[in-house]
Amino acid sequence: MNRKNRKNRIYSEEDLLKMQLGNLFDIEEDILAQDDEIGIPTLEELEQSPNTEWIEPYINEDGIEDGGFWQSVLTPMKERSYPQTEPTDSFAPESPLYKLSAIEVADNLNTEDEEEKWEPSEYQLEGGVSKTRVPVVTDIADEIKNTAKKYEGLDIWTAGQKAASKLPIDTIEREYYGLQSHLKDNEEIPQKVLEENNIFRYGEIEDRLQAQKYTEDLAKMYGLDPKDPNIEEKLKGKVIVEPKSDSRISQYIKNSDVMQQWVADNYDRLKNGDIREGESIEFPKGVLQSDKRGLYLTLHKAGIDNIRFNEDGSMYYELKDPDNYEYQNKTGEYVSDVVKDVNNRAYKQQEAGQLENLLFSISQTLTKEEIEEILKRYGKR
Repeated sequence: MNRKNRKNRIYSEEDLLKMQLGNLFDIEEDILAQDDEIGIPTLEELEQSPNTEWIEPYINEDGIEDGGFWQSVLTPMKERSYPQTEPTDSFAPESPLYKLSAIEVADNLNTEDEEEKWEPSEYQLEGGVSKTRVPVVTDIADEIKNTAKKYEGLDIWTAGQKAASKLPIDTIEREYYGLQSHLKDNEEIPQKVLEENNIFRYGEIEDRLQAQKYTEDLAKMYGLDPKDPNIEEKLKGKVIVEPKSDSRISQYIKNSDVMQQWVADNYDRLKNGDIREGESIEFPKGVLQSDKRGLYLTLHKAGIDNIRFNEDGSMYYELKDPDNYEYQNKTGEYVSDVVKDVNNRAYKQQEAGQLENLLFSISQTLTKEEIEEILKRYGKR
């Protein structure tokens, strides 16, 4: 029960991102009270919890439209279902796209009576799932107003999302999205991101033979001809990210069921030299697990090549993936459409030239012992 309004409605991250600004300020104290008690969960977490239920939109006894939200329950629910239509409360469809100057965007996001700001911090949910609190909207407004040119050409929601991407939120999908925004705006890259990744531009590679390993992938990523005599000049400013072997994304990949299953299923074929062009790994959608969610939202489908076997029995391979965005049409599935809204705002940011695309190049080696363990685990030995 919210100690401020004495109601059991729970606001999610997605609620706050899509809420009309006037409504957001009206309930700011309610949100802060919830945040102090349980934090701000995601829609997926609310759907998975046995202690929440979805209230369908309805007309109450006063003739006012109500419902269309999640709330806490005292008795665990046995069944869950997503709403089939988008609620008319804070999840109302976005207004037709309109573009403001960055100053106008910030003014729409801000208020004169600024109260206590949210500082990003960790909270714990049932099952030990660690999340990060959502930053208060005034932090985002300050960021936009102070750096106006970095948000020109974006509608109000896309500008807010770009600003939010730069805040220190400790999940790999948000850190890499934030990296794209930082790079585009020539800003300092967060130390944690630098510690986990080698980040450089194609033209900075001193060994030009070494640079060639990225030429075809970058050319394909940007729709260029890799045999163009001027291809190096055209690619010189493009960004490559090489996660280190001890980075979270590298460890997530190495330990993922999908990666290990692929190795087990294809090991004998690959060992015999049957390595086919266009090999790829597809990481499925995750729910609460940070590793599965991170791989799905950051890589999803990555090409695998340069596979080789070493004399010591180890296996080397590289994963390549362009971190860019494509517009996704909504399907009417509630949670899926919320994720697509976030993706599509990143796509708008990309198309407005306010985001730096990346090429992921992830090198990994499985030792002989690791391979044997994988083969046994998946019944191949």
